[in-house]
Amino acid sequence: MHKYFYIIIFVLLASLAAAQSGSQPMRLELEARANTEPYQVLPMAEMGFLVLFKTNDFEDRNNRKWAIAHYNTNMELQWEFIRAILRNHEYAAYSMYGDEISLLFFDPRTSTESNLQIMTISPENKQHQVVEGSIDRRFDLMRFSRHKNHCYLGMNSKNACKAYNIHVYSGNIQTLELNPEGGTYIENINIDLSLIHI
Repeated sequence: MHKYFYIIIFVLLASLAAAQSGSQPMRLELEARANTEPYQVLPMAEMGFLVLFKTNDFEDRNNRKWAIAHYNTNMELQWEFIRAILRNHEYAAYSMYGDEISLLFFDPRTSTESNLQIMTISPENKQHQVVEGSIDRRFDLMRFSRHKNHCYLGMNSKNACKAYNIHVYSGNIQTLELNPEGGTYIENINIDLSLIHI
């Protein structure tokens, strides 16, 4: 009986040691310029993650450069690129669909024609593109969700709400008026696949 007990203990200890050796904490160090904004780390499940941050460099007086890097699940750098985004736009949210990730940049204070940009990235083939447009700046962003070729924005104000449907490749924007009389607010966006034919 003691012999079997010792064997069981040994097997348990060996399996615990193996499990611990495979799940050691990993540390990733990234170089950054002084005074840069904090990194945004965007998880993408089995595809790894993106690291996103605003640099201090400008492409011209209207466009600031942002750095985007893709790491796999072993924290190994796969690729990186610099992309110009409108000067006062800030990263606001992201959403994934399939093997693509869409990033929302938004400036609610601007009085120019474009106050939002959506960057869609395909990590596998290193492709990306940006569309831009304008939405009602009197509303605060509440939710951002991607389904197929469309991103959905849910926005609230003090007494009303709006939703937008934005095509990630054409930039076409459709406004969905949800409560013309007011009193209704958006808390979340859930897409009913049985009702969508796009």
